[in-house]
Amino acid sequence: MDKTLEFIKKEKEVLEFWENNKIFEKSVTQRKDAHPFVFYEGPPTANGKPGIHHVLARSFKDLVCRYKTMKGFLVERKAGWDTHGLPVELEVEKELGFKNKNDIKNYGIGKFNSKAKSSVWHYLKEWEEMTKRMGYWIDLQHPYITFASDYIETVWWILKQASKKNLIAQSYKVLPYCPRCGTPLSSHEVSLGYKTVNDPSIYIKFQISHPQSEVLKNWQDKSASHKVYLLVWTTTPWTLPANVAVAVRPDWQYKIWQDGDDIIISFHQPPKKDDGKDVLLLGNIDGKDLVGEKYEPLYPVKKDNIDKDKILYQVVGADFITLDEGTGLVHIAPAFGEDDRQLGESKNLAFIQNIGKSGLFIEGPANLPELKGKFFKNADPIVFADLEKRGLLYKGDLQGTNHEYPFCWRCGTPLMYYAQEAWVIKMTQLKKELLSNNEKINWIPAHIKHGRFGQWLDDIKDWTISRKRYWGTPLPIWKCPKCGHYEVIGSLEELKEKAVDPSLVPPRNEKGEIDLHRPYVDKIKIKCSQCGAEMERVDDVLDCWFDSGSMPYAQWHWPFAQSANRDQAVQDLIKTIPFPADFICEAVDQTRGWFYTLLAISTILGVEPAYKNVISLGLILDAKGEKMSKSKGNTVNPMEIIDKYGVDSLRWYFYTMNPPGEEKRFSEKDLLSSQRRFLNVLWNIFHFYETYADKQSQEIKSLSVLDKWLLADWQITKEKITESLDKYDIQGAGRTLEDFVDGFSRWYLRRSRSVFQKQEYQQQRVASSAVLRLVLREVSLILAPFCPFFSEMTWRAIRNDKDEVSVHLADWPKVNLSYKNEELLKQMDIVRNIATEALRLRQEKGVKIRQPLSELKIKKSSTSLDSSLLDLLKEEINVKNITFQEKVASEIELDTQITPALQKEGDLREFKHSIQMLRRKIGLIPSDSITLHIQANDYWKQLIQESEGLIKRDLRVKDIIFELDSSLANKELTIRQDKLILQIIKINNNNNKN
Repeated sequence: MDKTLEFIKKEKEVLEFWENNKIFEKSVTQRKDAHPFVFYEGPPTANGKPGIHHVLARSFKDLVCRYKTMKGFLVERKAGWDTHGLPVELEVEKELGFKNKNDIKNYGIGKFNSKAKSSVWHYLKEWEEMTKRMGYWIDLQHPYITFASDYIETVWWILKQASKKNLIAQSYKVLPYCPRCGTPLSSHEVSLGYKTVNDPSIYIKFQISHPQSEVLKNWQDKSASHKVYLLVWTTTPWTLPANVAVAVRPDWQYKIWQDGDDIIISFHQPPKKDDGKDVLLLGNIDGKDLVGEKYEPLYPVKKDNIDKDKILYQVVGADFITLDEGTGLVHIAPAFGEDDRQLGESKNLAFIQNIGKSGLFIEGPANLPELKGKFFKNADPIVFADLEKRGLLYKGDLQGTNHEYPFCWRCGTPLMYYAQEAWVIKMTQLKKELLSNNEKINWIPAHIKHGRFGQWLDDIKDWTISRKRYWGTPLPIWKCPKCGHYEVIGSLEELKEKAVDPSLVPPRNEKGEIDLHRPYVDKIKIKCSQCGAEMERVDDVLDCWFDSGSMPYAQWHWPFAQSANRDQAVQDLIKTIPFPADFICEAVDQTRGWFYTLLAISTILGVEPAYKNVISLGLILDAKGEKMSKSKGNTVNPMEIIDKYGVDSLRWYFYTMNPPGEEKRFSEKDLLSSQRRFLNVLWNIFHFYETYADKQSQEIKSLSVLDKWLLADWQITKEKITESLDKYDIQGAGRTLEDFVDGFSRWYLRRSRSVFQKQEYQQQRVASSAVLRLVLREVSLILAPFCPFFSEMTWRAIRNDKDEVSVHLADWPKVNLSYKNEELLKQMDIVRNIATEALRLRQEKGVKIRQPLSELKIKKSSTSLDSSLLDLLKEEINVKNITFQEKVASEIELDTQITPALQKEGDLREFKHSIQMLRRKIGLIPSDSITLHIQANDYWKQLIQESEGLIKRDLRVKDIIFELDSSLANKELTIRQDKLILQIIKINNNNNKN
């Protein structure tokens, strides 16, 4: 059977064994009194199919948890499901054929959320099947679920703590906003959706109305045809109809340029136009002298829509302008930029918000009415064409700049920066604590700490936690419509106490659940402590990333399930749950997702970081290095790969292909190569043991030099692997094991083959069998966290009667100091290096390895080896003698002269090897005896007769007959241009021919 098919078949048998014997459960309960190793599962969402990247992350999680279990820790693994947020809403909207949020309101929020709750579990079966099939041990029976009322109550409690620290505030600010989903996004959500796009790059002329500064007056007065323009650069033409000001740096000196009849104000020389003419530098003007100048609006707004005391179409000073790009003058639209909004507030600028929350223009300006109803990004070419037609476009290209633009990471719609009210947590006030907590975390790879993650914390923004959606944890904020006072509710008990009508807070059902979602919680009002009016809950729901970041606490319904005194210090309460995590693991994109929210919430609570060690995995790309996507058709179905190659092959490939933090180019060809390089080799070693070893032999004594070397090398290997895993160096541990198995097969087994196969070595076979069994047994243990199926297969066949029934219930093997032998390892390295060089010399001379040679000369000063190692070296390179000499040109010299006696010996070896290959080809096993019919020339007949006893012993031949049987099929051999015709007959135990 093909090895891959054999693996797959046996993996399914192992799964059945685990399930029937509850091996996972036993691996946890048998260590119930041990020191805990805390693991947190990052919650996936079950309304999306599992992908190959989930297998990657879960492989690493499973390895670490299995390893720590075998090291004697109690490792509880609670599954979790992220159930709120836009992914679920979008699925339901798609199912119902909805186009926008109004459709949800018309349908009914209660009905919609009921469907959302069901939709959450759409792919639950696929997730559970994948989880079980890949051998990811996690408690699926008692998962935490973010929509559960107990979970929500803990989230509310955490928000209450933030409120007590004055970290929650309502802000009117410009936020990245998805017009399709109708909700703002937090900064870490925005970071997940950037795409490289070609956007407009245009330079616009704003004509100064009546220059006030003497410098500009002089230039305009020189010729009636001269007009003075401010030159402004932008990549968002759609914002120009909302322009209210142009900003300059008062402390900069701008330049005045002449371009034909136009006078242009710009810090830099204006870009060359298509006519190729250069502009002429006329002079300079200070930025402070430009402040206060009025200009002609590109798109005049109706005065009735603007407060009379607001400034409009005027140059103002600003300090946020940079010279990285543009002209040093910036167009200001306070409705569509946070810097612009803040400047607008400080300078009393007008506010024009001519685009609705759907992303469509509410109305077009009087001189461009066709903008009405247009999607904001689709307005760019319309504005561009209009400015060009009116001569106000100095230079431009609709695809002139290549840059990163944010898109909604859920639905793919381009985001717009849009002014609106939002609730935020003031993370900027916690920057120092965040940076300090990050220093306590062990990041793998290490560069993430001060690189991707550290830089993110350095540039920290306030966390926009409100979402104007429906299916999510209701924001527990009640606000007074009369006086504006607001209050954060931290528990169901508090809500009942403060509710105007407590009966509206529903009782728990028989399962202990309450539906705290919209619209039910929206109906509850509480009395304002300031003015006595009835406060209403704000409509918003919570950013679902806050849900997932709350899992260390909410999965246990903390502190409600642990303490009656919830006014206790948080630092004391936190001791009542498994906190912090010793280990977490997800993909690198979670540095600004789950990794961040975990740290942010623990910092908000004022406790240590929520995790101590984190493996941040590189993203999986296709074989060409491109990101996987359905549209490209390059995604990989994980179950198809598992069914084709087996789980352990995939896991091992992930562990050893490259360091965890690097991007991984997934290739089936490389996966198969990895399987053949390691698992197939290990499987062959195991089959060798099954076929040739003495199964009763367990006593380690009378060891050969190879046995001693294998035991010594294995102790070093165990040490290195353990050290690597303790440091979360998964690739290092895997590569160490891979190197050992390579030496195990290509050196120990190959050089020991005759010991196991030839009767003359029976005594040594008994001792070597015990060594082979011991090492294979411990390899099964070391391999268990990496390849849980393969290790279970070998363990069940090789374990002692006193051993645990499953390898995953056994302890991690310890180093046996009595087998350590540093000097032997050094000497064997020398032997192997000499052998490698000698074999290279053979290859250069074209001499086959089965051809014996007379002598190998080694430079005397190079080294000294004991006799057993020299015998080993002789066998490996097939020489009669090894001598140490002073006068050797290089480190070694190989005598490649072949005498007639050596030639005959080489021919006999070729003959025996050919017979062995034929035996295997026709399906014979080593214990099968044969009769051999031969037709050959006199040379070969004589050679075979002279060596008849050796041939019969080594090849299990009962009779050699130099005559062919016409009833039998012929096999033809060619050795050194001589043809031999053979017939092989298997002999049954009753001596009948078969």
